[in-house]
Amino acid sequence: MILYSPRGFLPNRRMLPIAALVAFAAPQARAQDAALRIGIAWLDSATGCVAISNAALAAGTPLTFVRVPVSGMGELAVAVTGETFAAAALTAPGCASIHGGSPNDHLYTIRLAQGSGRGAYFALLTPRQSVTLRGPSATVRFPPDSSPVSLRTCTSGEGLHFTAWRGEPLKGPRIFHGYASLSYDVELSCDDAEMLPSGRVPSPGSAVGWSDDGDLIAFIRPTPGRMVLTALGPEEATELWIAKADGSQARRLVVGGTATGGGAPMAALSDPVFSPDATRLYFLSRAGVTSSAIHVVDIATRQERFVALGNTVEVISRGAYAGCLLVEQHRYRSEGGSYDWYWVLGTNGHELTLAASDASDAEERLSDWRRGDIPRTSPPIPSAPPAGACRSGPQ
Repeated sequence: MILYSPRGFLPNRRMLPIAALVAFAAPQARAQDAALRIGIAWLDSATGCVAISNAALAAGTPLTFVRVPVSGMGELAVAVTGETFAAAALTAPGCASIHGGSPNDHLYTIRLAQGSGRGAYFALLTPRQSVTLRGPSATVRFPPDSSPVSLRTCTSGEGLHFTAWRGEPLKGPRIFHGYASLSYDVELSCDDAEMLPSGRVPSPGSAVGWSDDGDLIAFIRPTPGRMVLTALGPEEATELWIAKADGSQARRLVVGGTATGGGAPMAALSDPVFSPDATRLYFLSRAGVTSSAIHVVDIATRQERFVALGNTVEVISRGAYAGCLLVEQHRYRSEGGSYDWYWVLGTNGHELTLAASDASDAEERLSDWRRGDIPRTSPPIPSAPPAGACRSGPQ
């Protein structure tokens, strides 16, 4: 790992990308949603690209670029000026490296009034006089609101995180997060709260899971450029995060890489699902050619372990088997061939009973399990699992 500096990497001091803030001067600026007033840019000498949620930036919009050094680098915040030039495509120089905090970013080319160091910058719709530089720090005020917004830059993995906070950084509400990929390793300097990918919690959908009481959300955070070698080749490492439903108290639980105890690599994490009491979180990781791996992490201790192979994982939330796992597994027949059936597993990964085969009643049986009922079969399924097989506490 190497430590990132706006002037270069230590100790060789080569000139390399700069972490910075871009402040836009908007004629007739009014109180707008902060998501439309903050973006991120990549500058290279006198030109660059901006990614921002605002779709209404006209050519010639004045810009103020403010460099915000990574904390602890001993550098000063510096301002230069420029303007928007035209709408841009993802293929424009610098555009593919930046993420302005929204899946609906609009891209613009920009040009500077004078040359600037090469690197990533925040973008804010506010007049230049609303930006205050004090040593390595920068704050901005969005007229007519007079409350200060603090600006921070930090590093993780192979990228830069840009955050804006109402009041004091890391203590007041966070109103923006942006990311720029550097494509090389830098030393971690970010706090967990600076790496949450959005100021708002993701809506239910891909790669998110909610606790039964709706109080917690788990989600997968991408790690652009940080790859892990798996049986299927290089896969994105990814990270598993948890937060309160309102986005507060966000913290990272699992980082893709080598599993605890030197086990198989973990990468391409997906499908997080809570235990019924929300003390543990199950998830999938890329494993072999025909099967993924099920892992579990204790939310309080962040201790992670392998559970079983499986291509899906659900937790039965009610009934006699509450806390048990409902898992699709790829298995092989002794006489040749393979099959993909559903099984009920204990929290230690041991098989308890067949949940559903490929028979015509498979969906009906799975629906029973998900409701907390036990399907009627011959021979009958035991009315309850062995004592402790599906407990949610530490194992």
